[in-house]
Amino acid sequence: MKTRRSKKEIAPETWSEAKKRQKDTNARWVQKKGKNYYGYKNHVEADVKYKIIRNYKVTDASVHDGNVFEERLYENNTSKDVYADSTYRSGEKEASLKKGRLRTHLQRKDTMYR
Repeated sequence: MKTRRSKKEIAPETWSEAKKRQKDTNARWVQKKGKNYYGYKNHVEADVKYKIIRNYKVTDASVHDGNVFEERLYENNTSKDVYADSTYRSGEKEASLKKGRLRTHLQRKDTMYR
């Protein structure tokens, strides 16, 4: 995996201005299941009834999905059902959702195919 580097190391001063403009210095690396990924992630909260995106956030790839989970929940959504990937599953998060009277449908990790 790539190590965290400063923006100067990603786009050295010896590069021309044109070359520097082509390098995204805000994107980051992350390693997931042995594969390296570079870029960004979209975190989206959608309203099922109206089929619209109510809330979203874009983070660099190194930010863990669970760090933006609660802030994506929109209190005026027409559904109380919360569907999410298994990365969001924890006892703390499920208790928080139930306290907010939301129905959890968080996926479970399938260890059968590992």
